[in-house]
Amino acid sequence: MGEREQLKLEAVRAEVAALRPLYCDGAGDGTEIILRSGERLWQPRRIRAVRTELAHLYGVDLVAVRRIYGALLERSSSVPLPLCPRLILVPLRLRRPRCRGDASLGYISYHEVKEVRAAEPGPFRSRVVLFSGVEVPALSRRRVVLEHLSAARLVEERYLSRHGWKPPAEELRLSERLGAFLRELSAHYLF
Repeated sequence: MGEREQLKLEAVRAEVAALRPLYCDGAGDGTEIILRSGERLWQPRRIRAVRTELAHLYGVDLVAVRRIYGALLERSSSVPLPLCPRLILVPLRLRRPRCRGDASLGYISYHEVKEVRAAEPGPFRSRVVLFSGVEVPALSRRRVVLEHLSAARLVEERYLSRHGWKPPAEELRLSERLGAFLRELSAHYLF
């Protein structure tokens, strides 16, 4: 991997909306990186290498992540990959491989999905619409894509819980807050 490619990925890691395996005429098998703005970048490396490098940039051990969250979902493949609270990669079949060993899986950021539409008849059975307006065609049916997104929601909840995030406590009713405030004032100023 060239230094230029590594710097480019490091510079955009916080903006990743999707990683898509893509054949490019004249360049072969590579990865299209779709940013949150809708901008598309080309990496002349296979998607596995880009995904691994992105995980390393976030300090994430992909083997451990798959083991932990695979156990939660009771599956060993197609496990959503939480790299940070803002980037949870949902694996989806985004292309038909031309050659043995080529990847069919790509990754969509869970937080960047606006909607999932059924596609017209053909090899792509659904379209994942990102908040940027970019539509990413998927080979899976809409129902299957929605199941993967639901799994990503469960992974996100467990990930945040494991890393010390706690949901905000239910707010006290106004009368309870006023009562607590008056008791605190009384204790402070009267004693």
